[in-house]
Amino acid sequence: MKCIQCGTDNNWEDRKKNYGQCKQCNHQFVFEPQKTMDIELRFTDPFFAKALNDISANNTLYFTLRQFHYLLDRRLKRKAPGNVVGLGCFYLVLSFFIAGVFGNLLSEFLGSIAFPLVFVGWNLFCFYSLFDLSNSPKSAPRKRRSSATVLQIWGTFIFIVGIILTRSEPNYWFWLVILTGLLTFWLGFFQKRRITKIPETFLIHREQVRKWMAEWVNVNGSPEKLLSSPSDLSSDTPNNVPNPDVTAYSFERLVVCDNIAIAQMLIANNFHFENNCAVVTISGYPQNIFHTTMEMVRRNPELQVFALHDCNPRGMELVHELGTNPD
Repeated sequence: MKCIQCGTDNNWEDRKKNYGQCKQCNHQFVFEPQKTMDIELRFTDPFFAKALNDISANNTLYFTLRQFHYLLDRRLKRKAPGNVVGLGCFYLVLSFFIAGVFGNLLSEFLGSIAFPLVFVGWNLFCFYSLFDLSNSPKSAPRKRRSSATVLQIWGTFIFIVGIILTRSEPNYWFWLVILTGLLTFWLGFFQKRRITKIPETFLIHREQVRKWMAEWVNVNGSPEKLLSSPSDLSSDTPNNVPNPDVTAYSFERLVVCDNIAIAQMLIANNFHFENNCAVVTISGYPQNIFHTTMEMVRRNPELQVFALHDCNPRGMELVHELGTNPD
């Protein structure tokens, strides 16, 4: 693991010897992948630092912890171990080995049917593993799609090879292998069509992200562009009192949010200045200048109003409330 302070590479032995500190500059490492039991959640300090740098666009944009949670979850899913194509090839090669070894062992008891019996049984187990992976809500959509593709390829392979290998076998074995191949191909085709309908869940919970961020802040300090919990950006200070010359004008656009954190993030990133628009929430944020802002936007009869809301029942009511609420 490279030290984010001096760039020195420290292997596992170096980190143990120096009690989790860099051997060059003694900077404390926050995360230790070797001690993480869940292999999907193993990452390093440089990985975390790069995620912070990317979400802030090289420390130029403010962001919320919730946005960082989404980014971190997506990247951990992307780097999670499990090359689906490689796994499928490994299963396929292993299937002939297992069928040969266990087929010979069972041939004394089952005769000539031992090989196809073991071969079909092992392949059904592999098909279930790939089907389960393509159906997992915690897997990235790309990995689920790859699993479905491997199922289609494998089904085609079993269908063709089955015809060749079972021609001299009894008819029921011939049809069993053929049906196995067709079923596998159909499962892959079926899963591919419903990939977008499988609800995706988080690999990591928000409380876990809060814990990681607290550990990071304790060692490296708070990220400059990380916004704290939503607060009124317009406090009772002279600097935040609207200038009378400014309030004489209006805006071309009004963005109304149902989430204070999103409005805070837009304002912190000067979205309102760059797009000549006012940014408020349906609950009246920012409180100190909300009524003044409403007076300004009502001066423009050609005002464009945009509703930015969450995709939930409360958020979907925002447009109706904008048209019926006298405020």
